[in-house]
Amino acid sequence: MTTLCFKGLLFDLDGTLIDSIPCVTRTWSTWAESKGLDPDYVMSRIHGRPAIESIAELLDAPVSSPEVQAEFDYLEQYEATHTDGTVALPGAIELLNGLNELGIPWQSSHPAPYLSLPRALKPRNYLSQKY
Repeated sequence: MTTLCFKGLLFDLDGTLIDSIPCVTRTWSTWAESKGLDPDYVMSRIHGRPAIESIAELLDAPVSSPEVQAEFDYLEQYEATHTDGTVALPGAIELLNGLNELGIPWQSSHPAPYLSLPRALKPRNYLSQKY
């Protein structure tokens, strides 16, 4: 038997602990329509990369521009407050409850800190910044 020593666990969020595809699709499609962009095209450009880079490309503006930052802030807030359809993946709640019961710290790597997490998936034992 192998013994592993660790101070906590870091999880990717979407596709590992939750499925937020309905929320993401609704958020980006609504945003695309508000900008006069084709939602299907926008959806084909956003996955697997930072949202701010997608926004910059879609608006043909520098990532550092105030316009891109404002749109990024809007999308994060919209997604965080329109979470219908975001669900925990099978086994995720049981896994995290087990970690909590054992006192093992865990955290998600999601950039929007726990805003779109279903309540049952919000960490109770945060990873310390000290590694």
